[in-house]
Parts: sequence; C-alpha cells; structure tokens
Amino acid sequence: MDSGKRNRNATRSLRLIEEAFVRLVKQGRAEDMTVAMICREADINRSTFYAHYDNIEDLRMKLMQQMTDRIIDYACEHIPLDNNVDLAPVMLELGRYFDRNLPLYRALVVALPTENGMSMRNMALTRMRELSPWELVTFDFVIAAVLGVLHGWAIGEYGDMPIDELSLQLADYVGGVLRADRGMSSEPHRAIRDD
Repeated sequence: MDSGKRNRNATRSLRLIEEAFVRLVKQGRAEDMTVAMICREADINRSTFYAHYDNIEDLRMKLMQQMTDRIIDYACEHIPLDNNVDLAPVMLELGRYFDRNLPLYRALVVALPTENGMSMRNMALTRMRELSPWELVTFDFVIAAVLGVLHGWAIGEYGDMPIDELSLQLADYVGGVLRADRGMSSEPHRAIRDD
C-alpha cells in the first residue's frame, strides 16, 4: 500500500473515531465510554483505535491538545505582542474555528468536566515558555480571557449571541489590553515595588 493511501486511511480513521466520540458523549455515555463502544460506533476494529490512541483518556487528551494547538498556532501567528494589528479578522477566525468545532468542544467539556477551557489554557502556556516574564503575563491574560469567553459561548452562557458579534467584541478587548501592555515597561508597576 502506498503512503498516500495509508495517510488517507489514517485520516479517515481519526475522523471516524472523533465523530464516534462526539456521538457517544451526546448520548450521555461520557462516563462509561469504552474503546469497544467507540469502535462499534465508528465501525472500525480495535486495532485501528489502538494504532492511534492508548485508551479513552489518551483520545480525550489528544483531541483537546489538537484543538488547543490549532488555536494557539493561529493566535501566535496572527497576534504579535509587539506591534499594532487589526484583531477583528483574527478573532473572527478563532471564533469561527470554535463554531466549526463546537460539537467536539462540547463533547470534550462533558468528557473532561474538571478540565474544560482551563486545560486549553494550561496546554497553551506549556508552549509559550520562550516568552519574557512580562510577555508571558500578557499572553496568559489574553489567552485565558479569550478561551474563557469562547468556553462560555460554547456552553451557552451568552444565550444565542452570534459568534461573529462575540469575536468582534473580543477583538476590541484584546486590542485594548495589548495597546495598554505596550505602554508598560519591563519593570513591575512602581506602586507595587518596594522602594
């Protein structure tokens, strides 16, 4: 079998597993989900599942990591911490990504209730250790806020607010934070320093 066909088959298998996971969570099976249930739902054999994942927890964490990586890669590429940029297109794309992946995100929130949006923040922070301490504070503040708001939207805390409207509001907030941060020095605020 050529490598192109193998890659297509692997991609198809991963998609089937993800879709089966989402369907089972929607059916209320998050707590008692088994590999056998996923394999039946995805119409794959167990060896196909185990070729990609060690167990259900590994599947959950890899799906969350995959979603986090996509969001962080996009944010890091398009939200520079050191210059002005129109954040509206960036936040619109992040919001639309969340919207396109809403069933998966909601399934992960149900399957990982103690983790929810904060696990995405923690995964993101582990990738950002090359930033200076003050850049890390800014990044942490912005990413925690954006992910927290997107999490709230995903679980319905904002009613039926359209994602584009929410994204544009986030662009204004994040832009204000980044503009304010650029005016700060690399030293702690004078009011909290011991002089």
